[in-house]
Order: sequence, then structure tokens, then C-alpha cells
Amino acid sequence: MRVDDARLLVANTDRVTKFALPSPFLIAIRKWHEDYSKDAYPTREHFMEPLAERLHPTVAKRRLGEDLPRRPDDSDVADAGSLR
Repeated sequence: MRVDDARLLVANTDRVTKFALPSPFLIAIRKWHEDYSKDAYPTREHFMEPLAERLHPTVAKRRLGEDLPRRPDDSDVADAGSLR
């Protein structure tokens, strides 16, 4: 999820906008690779730690606005209207 993308969406519609954040686990499964990542992050779990901190709802709330974004595995998405 890119903040600029969400802001662009909000700026170009008068409808309720929603967005979802991927879970740290999902990002780690897709992006961490032992051959290329282990020097910076020895394990997938080490890679997920900073992701979890950045994607935590309270941190995301401060970065994106008043509404809380939700991860897709929470079976919900948040209103991005506060990005207006």
C-alpha cells in the first residue's frame, strides 16, 4: 500500500474509499528470499519484525490519518476518507 496511491484515490472521487494493508507474514512470504535476504535479515521472522512495527494499526493510523487501515486477513478494510 502506498500512501500516495491512497491520497490520489481519495482526491479523485466523492465516494467512500477503502484500502487494505497486507499482513507482515504475507509480505515476508512474497519478498524474503534466503539467497538474497539473509545478510540483512537472517530469517523470515527477522524480516517480519520491522514490517509488523510499520504496519501495526496505530502506526499506520498516524501515517495515514484518523481511520485505521486493516489487513486483508482481518476480513475488513478501512475507510480512507481521512486522507482528504
